[in-house]
Amino acid sequence: MPTKTGTMGAAPVLKFQATARQTDGRGDNGMARRTALERFLSHVVADGKCLRWTGAVDSGGYGWFRADGTARAHSWAFRHYVGPVPPGQHVTHPLARLGRCIGPACVKYTHLRAMTPRDSILASAGVGRRNANKVACPKGHRYTPDNTKPNRLTGRSCRRCHRDWNAGYERRKAAERRAAYRGPALLIDRIKAMSPRPASEEYGPTQ
Repeated sequence: MPTKTGTMGAAPVLKFQATARQTDGRGDNGMARRTALERFLSHVVADGKCLRWTGAVDSGGYGWFRADGTARAHSWAFRHYVGPVPPGQHVTHPLARLGRCIGPACVKYTHLRAMTPRDSILASAGVGRRNANKVACPKGHRYTPDNTKPNRLTGRSCRRCHRDWNAGYERRKAAERRAAYRGPALLIDRIKAMSPRPASEEYGPTQ
C-alpha cells in the first residue's frame, strides 16, 4: 500500500511498499490454493459410464480448462493420467462412434485415444471414412502420389482435375476478353442496321 512520507509543510512523497509474494501455497485471501487436478475434478460429474465436463465448453461441445495454458479438457485429462500426446496426433473419443461414450464432453481417460487425423477418420463411420477409402476422384483419376494434391478443406484433391479446371478457366477468360474487344464494333453494326435508310437507297435512283 502507498504511504506518505516527508516533513510537515513539504509536499508529500508517495512511497510504495513492496509486498512479499505468498510462497506457502496460499492465496492473497489466506486460503490454500487448489491444485490443478482439484480444480479440474470440481468440473466433472458422472454421466453413466462417462465423466462429463461441466465447465466452459465451445460450440463443438468440447470442454476447456486452464492450467499452465488453456487446453481442451479431455486432452488435459489424457496428458495427466496417460502421458504426453505423441507429435502429429490428437486426443479423440473412439468409443463415441460405437455409441458407448457421450463424445466431446467426456473427460474419462479410459475413453480417450491418441490418434493421427487420418487414423481418426478411418476409424469413424461417417462421410470422412468413405472419402478416405476412395482410390480415385469422381472423374476416375486415381489418387496416386503424383496425382494427389493436399487440400485444406477436403484433405486431398486430384491434380489432373485441377489442371483441367485451370485450363478451362483460362479459355473462358480469353473468350470474355475477345467478346469485350469486339463489343464496340458489334454495337456500331447494330446501330447501322437499326437506322433508317435514305430514300435514294430504298427506292433506287429517280428517273
